[in-house]
Order: sequence, then structure tokens, then C-alpha cells
Amino acid sequence: MGMTYEQFWEQDCLLVIPYRKAYRIQQEAINYEAWLNGLYIWKALQCAPIFVNGFMPKGATIEPYFDNPIDFMPKKKRSKAEENEQKQQNAVDFMQKLASTFNRQFAAKRAAKQQSTDPPGKE
Repeated sequence: MGMTYEQFWEQDCLLVIPYRKAYRIQQEAINYEAWLNGLYIWKALQCAPIFVNGFMPKGATIEPYFDNPIDFMPKKKRSKAEENEQKQQNAVDFMQKLASTFNRQFAAKRAAKQQSTDPPGKE
């Protein structure tokens, strides 16, 4: 996916996620390019008289080319991957809220303790 050995084994374990996303985007771009090249060839063949007159049986119709590139990652898997990413983001959000709550409680206890240890009249 483009990661070096050192990046994979010696750096942050979450570094794999952006490399995986970049790899998927790169694969989708390559797939789109291949589809577009196929479309150009298909259009060129349709315009060639030898294709229309020479190889087509009488009464046969020309099948249209694909409307979109072939999706190599089926919708079910795509939604599963997106669902996993959403679960991961939810877990990160939850941990951030938990840490924020803990820090506020800790700060409140520290402030209360500080006030109880201050001598009277000191403000």
C-alpha cells in the first residue's frame, strides 16, 4: 500500500489507516482510467465501418458500454468498511468526551481542595 517496513513496524500503528485510504483512492482512479480507455476504444470501434458492417450479424444491435466503471469493492463491503470507520470514529469521540469529563472533575476536585486548604481571609 506504499508503506515502508520502518513505517509499518516502528511508527504509529494508526498510520496504516491513511495509507489504506490513499491506496483505495489510487485504485479507484486506476479503475476509472481503465474504464475511460475502454469507453474510448468502444466508441472508436462503433464508428469503424468494419465493426458495424463486417462483424455484426444482420439484425444484431450494438450493446452499450458500461455507464460507470466496474466497482471492485462491492456495496456490502464498502458499507462494512465505512461502518468500521464510523465505529472507530465513535470510539475516538467517546474517549475524548470521557477524558474531558475526567479532566473537568479532576479540576473541580483540585479547586475544592485548594479552597479548603487556603487559610481564611486569603482571596
